[in-house]
Amino acid sequence: VEKRQYGSRPNDAHFLEALVGHVANGSSVLVVGSAEPWHEAVCLALGASRVTTVDYGSRKYEHPQLDQVNASFWNQLDDANLGYDVVVSASSLDHDGLGRYGDPIAPDGDLLTMRLLLRALAPGAKVILSVPVGPDRIIWNLMRIYGKDRLARLTDGYDVVERIGYDSTKLDEAPENVLRTYEPVFVLSVPDQICLEDAFWCNFQKRTVFGQSVVTVVTVVVVALMVLSVARDLRAGKYLAAGATLVMSAIAAVYGPVALFCLPVHIYIHRPERPKVVDFGRAPRLG
Repeated sequence: VEKRQYGSRPNDAHFLEALVGHVANGSSVLVVGSAEPWHEAVCLALGASRVTTVDYGSRKYEHPQLDQVNASFWNQLDDANLGYDVVVSASSLDHDGLGRYGDPIAPDGDLLTMRLLLRALAPGAKVILSVPVGPDRIIWNLMRIYGKDRLARLTDGYDVVERIGYDSTKLDEAPENVLRTYEPVFVLSVPDQICLEDAFWCNFQKRTVFGQSVVTVVTVVVVALMVLSVARDLRAGKYLAAGATLVMSAIAAVYGPVALFCLPVHIYIHRPERPKVVDFGRAPRLG
């Protein structure tokens, strides 16, 4: 590790590079799935203060900074109550839910675990993840291979900090030997605001126009229209309408998303008056 000699196997080299770059001295690390404490030892060598392994198997450690918890660990998690700086998952989530290692059958076990970590970790916590990449496929009951569809679903909601060894062309390239998998490493981060792919409003706010967020652009346009409306109302002597519009402009300027709701209210206040019906009485009969 000190010499940054990560070996000749690309999968191992990618993961070691990720650990060296993102496991800081004094950090706490959770290892998800482990056949032997190889990654745990590397994390300790990098200065991790404690390393916990969660696995369906059972083992005992003699090192004071190593411990293990069983699968019931997942049932104890709640929003933002998982106090680890880094989560490490090296080619383990692709097996999750397939029943090969004593885990219960769950077709979306991998996605559920990633969603659970997203909710339970504090903002800024990192997930260092490697999975086999290629056309979407399940090799029962050995592993999943992640293509364009499932890879996007696996990382949904996280910010991608770094991709190590990643080649997007591999998403469509089936390996000649499925046991020789291509496994790049994804370094993910938990965002301050969790925004899943199916959350319309959250994704809408992330869109940009001319380098500015959609909400910012809409807010500027709405406030500008309201200011012009205030000037028109004052000239027409409609002081009450001008005051209401001025208040809405101030609210929209401070709370951007509210601008989308202030606009229809403004339109309602300034709707054209209905024409008055004048009753001229009955017309006299002729003849």
